[in-house]
Amino acid sequence: MDEIYELVRALRAAVLPRNRNFDTYASAAGKRARRIHRFLLSVEKDLARAEGVSAKEGVGGALELTLLLPALGLRRVVQLDSHARALLLESEQGRERLAAVVPQLLPHVA
Repeated sequence: MDEIYELVRALRAAVLPRNRNFDTYASAAGKRARRIHRFLLSVEKDLARAEGVSAKEGVGGALELTLLLPALGLRRVVQLDSHARALLLESEQGRERLAAVVPQLLPHVA
């Protein structure tokens, strides 16, 4: 699992280009890393445009976010495990938005 999240981190930092490292991203771990990366990008995008965000502890210590997007007629609920949460907190946007919403769950982020 650590290998997958290291690949996600590389994708997010754009330090391991997909075209030059095709075999790495064609593996099962690479495919999963790309899926997680796309998921995190979509969560960041929805956090940016959400009109309401609430958070609570989810299953197995995960962070459960509920994002209200009335312009789309949507209420999105996502579960972030500790790895995904850490990756989201590495980006300035993700850190700012999560700290504003869940300071009690992320006291070290404020």
